[in-house]
Amino acid sequence: MFTANIVPGYGFQEVEIYIKRHGKTASGRVTEVGYQPAEQAFLGIAAEASQREKEEWRQNQHPITHTVVQYGATVKAKATDYLVFPDGRKFYVQGVDNAGSLNVSMIYYVEERFDIK
Repeated sequence: MFTANIVPGYGFQEVEIYIKRHGKTASGRVTEVGYQPAEQAFLGIAAEASQREKEEWRQNQHPITHTVVQYGATVKAKATDYLVFPDGRKFYVQGVDNAGSLNVSMIYYVEERFDIK
């Protein structure tokens, strides 16, 4: 796959995507079911966002705390999805960037959330 010198536990991890699902009542009204896991996961690594990135996203009313880099671009999360790491950390996706439009990696601009069960 690839070779890197990373401290154990800080390397690429399998990240689950949780997508907001909607349902309908008997009368046809749309209701929110909640967040449910997507069918696929991806390999990703989280890093704290730089001060410049934090300020740029804060000015757009979308605060971020971290960036998550996805290895490959076959599975794609979108804004309003949650990314869940194996250690239980949950991140709310604020924005997505396909680095260089080459489909080699995806960059997710995320906010770490502690209020989600």
